[in-house]
Amino acid sequence: GLLSYAASYGTGYAGAYLERYGDHVKALVLDGVYDHSADMPTDLTRHILSVQDGFDRFGRWCTRDPSCVLHGEDVGKVFDAVIAKAPAVRTIVPQLMVLGRDPKMGLPALALMLAQVRDGDAKTLETLTGAASIASTAEDPALKAGKEGLQRGVQCSDVGPQADYANLLAAYKALEPKAPRFAWKFWDGTPVAHATY
Repeated sequence: GLLSYAASYGTGYAGAYLERYGDHVKALVLDGVYDHSADMPTDLTRHILSVQDGFDRFGRWCTRDPSCVLHGEDVGKVFDAVIAKAPAVRTIVPQLMVLGRDPKMGLPALALMLAQVRDGDAKTLETLTGAASIASTAEDPALKAGKEGLQRGVQCSDVGPQADYANLLAAYKALEPKAPRFAWKFWDGTPVAHATY
């Protein structure tokens, strides 16, 4: 029988395979199950609220832990000041926040980068931008539409075009006060520059 692992968006396809061909499956691990029953505005809102929650946890860690270089400061205010100086920070923070307390790429590195950029030093920002760029833009030459094209194609086939702009706008307006620093992701969730097709 099949032994397989599926994560995130792939869990929907793996689950569908399991339902159809369960007698061929010996073991299937579903990691970070994606809710394919949610409509697009709900899915986007959930994602952005989780980013905001991660940022809030980042701020609480800096408040509690003296090893955070922003200890004793309002991380949100520092973030706001830094994105005014270096707008790229806005997309890097959500990408790398998930790496926990890894000193080179996680919360300690993000705190250091925010403190440095605030003070006019872009060294850590350049390092993290390079790492985030590699993770976000690594291309498969077989994908003619590029990495983001594959994601858009899958999402479009699963949820289809959104014809109810009023519903999208209402969901965004409800989200904006809850996640003011990351609500922009509702309209543009991709961390990389858009290609033209």
